[in-house]
Parts: sequence; C-alpha cells; structure tokens
Amino acid sequence: MLAKRDNVILFDWFSVTSKIDDVSSILDLLQLYDVPFEDCKGFHGFRYRKYFSGISIHYDRDDGLVWLEMSGKGCRAYETYSKNPDWNRLFEHFLSDFKSYHITRLDVAYDDFNKILRQDKMFKAMQKQNLVTVFRDYGVEHMSITKSDFTLYFGSCSSDCYFRVYNKAAEQDKEEEIPHWVRFEIQLRNDRATQFLLSYMMSDYNLGETFAGVVSNYVRFVDSSSDSNKSRWKTSKWWARFIGDAERISIYSKKLEEYTEAKLQDYVFGQAGQAINCAIDIYGTEGFLQYLDNYLKNKTQTANPKYQELVERITGGTPF
Repeated sequence: MLAKRDNVILFDWFSVTSKIDDVSSILDLLQLYDVPFEDCKGFHGFRYRKYFSGISIHYDRDDGLVWLEMSGKGCRAYETYSKNPDWNRLFEHFLSDFKSYHITRLDVAYDDFNKILRQDKMFKAMQKQNLVTVFRDYGVEHMSITKSDFTLYFGSCSSDCYFRVYNKAAEQDKEEEIPHWVRFEIQLRNDRATQFLLSYMMSDYNLGETFAGVVSNYVRFVDSSSDSNKSRWKTSKWWARFIGDAERISIYSKKLEEYTEAKLQDYVFGQAGQAINCAIDIYGTEGFLQYLDNYLKNKTQTANPKYQELVERITGGTPF
C-alpha cells in the first residue's frame, strides 16, 4: 500500500546578486562547511564558480558582483546539508539592503499528492474559457494527455511572473511510485520576487497564505453563468479547494534531497575511496572488514535515516 503524502509548498529556486559579499561570506551565510564544492569555470561574465549539488556561487567579474544561484536541487541540498537551513534568516539578510543585494529569481511550488489539483479539470475549463486572468498568454504545452505529461502555463516564460502546472510524477518517472503528483509553480523575477518575499515576511512567514494570495490575484477558475461580466461568475469549487488547501500550509515543510545509490557510490568510492584503499593496504582486506565489523557492533551513534531508507528502498531489508 502506498503511503499517504501531505501536500507541501516549498521554495524551489533562489537567485541573488551581491555587491558586498565574497565566496567565504556566502558560505558562512549558507553554513555549508562540510560539503565538497567543486571549482568550475564561470559564465555570464563570471570567471569562476563554486558548485555543489545545484548550488552555484559565481564570482570574479569585472563589476565585483557575486551571484548565488540555487536550483530546485540546490534548495533541497541547502535544506539537507546546511548546519542551519533557515530560509527566513536567509531572506531577511538579502532584504536588509536593497542597494547591495538584488534578488533575481524566486520559484515557489505547491506539490499536490491528494488530487486536489487536477490537470484535466484545468484543461477543460481553459478550453471553455472558464477562467478570469490578467495574463494575456496561457495555454497548453507538450500536449499528450494519454501520458499525462503536458504542461499548463499562464504568462510568458520570459516575463517577471509566470505560472506553470505539470505532472511532476511523469517528469520524474515516478508514476508507479506516486500515482498523483501535480506541481503548481510560480516563477518570479526581480521586483516581483522581492515583493513576494516582503509579503511573506509581512504575513508572519505564512508561505501558504502568500502563495495563495499571489495565485488568486492572477488566475481564478469559474463556473459558467449567463452574466455577461465573467468577473462576477462564481469560483469553481475545485479551484476554491486548491486555494484553501494552499492557504492552510502555513508552516514551511522541509523536503530532504533524496539519497540515491549513485550518491552513496560517489561518497564511498569517490570521496572516501583513497582512505579505504589505504586502510586495506595497511590491514589487508580481512583486517579492514574486521575493523569495520567491530566498529559497527560497538558504535553508539544513531543510524542515519537516509542510509536506512536507501537500504529499504533497494533491498527491502534493514541496514543494521
């Protein structure tokens, strides 16, 4: 039986430039001290960047800017590996000085696992023009209803405010594992991103309320009526349920980055491989395994949940 998942709202992209920080101060702010950042070639005028799991710190540009960019993967990595993963503290810092910091992009996503938000209903309503919206552009992309992999969009992807709704389970190839996973995503840039975060702070950090307020301001699905003024048409019950559910998600829900077999191999053989090889050279294979067995029998710390979950997912067993 598949476990029930709670709907969540999460920050899924964050990008900001700084006139006053260097790489070290950004790392201190993120409190990512023990992760293996790679040194990479920069782009967009930046000569270099530090990179780890979707988090990029771009630096060394003629104008002296430093650019912190966290993709969806990077946001999950921040929540997972930071010594103090506190989005509110992060946003307060970057909103404290508008002359020094410029927020360039913010994505906020609502993940529905409980069939509150259904693409088919939205699609049919859009065909009937049963919506009130300030967006001039909206429609369907990548149409393939049989595979449920189409995207509904509102606004232009190049604008400062853009919505998209898509089947996240299909995108992640997890439809057998997660039968219903629809994502409603807001993408904001520049002043729109800043205004969202200011509203979020003013709402006493109620993410659901802020998210629902922004969506309602731009899009409303309605039931057909004989009234010539569509703005007076009644809001569709399924849409009201979606907005109401989003509003109730007032506490940010941490979503850990999924730990995979590939990540395990990268750590064991990539990062710790030389140390393991050294130990085998000193103690021999049998001696090394004996030391490892003794350590596991006598260890006092609690087993890491990500390792337990990985073993159960792959083997169906328990690790210890």
